Amino acid sequence: MSFRKEVFEKVGYFKLDIGRYVKKLRDAEEIEISMRIKKNFSKFKDLV
Repeated sequence: MSFRKEVFEKVGYFKLDIGRYVKKLRDAEEIEISMRIKKNFSKFKDLV
């Protein structure tokens, strides 16, 4: 998955409290940032 720099400048970066952490698995970092992108951009499909 890749995003343009402008996307991160507007919605921020991936949250650090979700995702893989040592032996614990807390998924959904892609889903969470995708939801923020969709909320902030009207043409979501053109950005990813």
